[in-house]
Amino acid sequence: MIRHPLPFFSAALLLPIAVAGCAQFNAPSDIRHEFAELDRAYVTALALTNQSSPKATQAVTALQDHWKVFQERHYGSNGTDTSWQSDFNKVGCRIDVANTFLEQKDAQSAHETLEGVRFILLDLRRRHQVDYYLDYLTKYHEAMEGLLAVVQGKTSETLTVSDLSTLRWRLSEAERQWAVVQAQPFDAALYGFDGQRQERMRQYMQEETEALGHLRAAVESESGEGIVLAAQAIKPPFAKLFVLFGNWAPAPSAPAASE
Repeated sequence: MIRHPLPFFSAALLLPIAVAGCAQFNAPSDIRHEFAELDRAYVTALALTNQSSPKATQAVTALQDHWKVFQERHYGSNGTDTSWQSDFNKVGCRIDVANTFLEQKDAQSAHETLEGVRFILLDLRRRHQVDYYLDYLTKYHEAMEGLLAVVQGKTSETLTVSDLSTLRWRLSEAERQWAVVQAQPFDAALYGFDGQRQERMRQYMQEETEALGHLRAAVESESGEGIVLAAQAIKPPFAKLFVLFGNWAPAPSAPAASE
């Protein structure tokens, strides 16, 4: 698979983390519960910084507090993975830098800085075979952004034959990653989803599936205007789905985020 840069990343931030060992993760069996609790704070901070919300500083401070607890518990729990503590340091640094950006009234830079956290933790979990639902969403998000980059700033008149060719295989990759998401079992209790939030999740996943279908139809018909419009419809339902994993009560009041 070819990885494509996301709008908020420099290429350097997406470089693979060197792995010198993948010995078994010496952590408690409920580590996924701790990751899910951490992500409730993380997703909230990510969404509110993206919106430049007045509540962003409070959310990032809460994320700092959650991270400190997580780090204290697990920083020294793996002595064989030479990237383990380095990854922890990178996450802590990003959260601290995001907080500094907020002090400078720069919420978008704070958001961009926080974006890298989920990729660092995804790689850490994958190295240690920690199966985690949000990682599948992150992989789809990456494929989706690669797809959207093709049509960004384009109109039906400026969309080229080369764009269409690139869009076909990027759409295929996004469809593949979305199928992987759909195939995953979802532990509602683990992520704190009540019945209402689960219903929202089903709704947004259905909307995302339909949006991908509409884009596929537009691409196959080679309708320039239809392609641009259909591509613009892909991101909103996914953003609403991702934001559900934040710390909102009740679920319907969770703010939309242009992830």
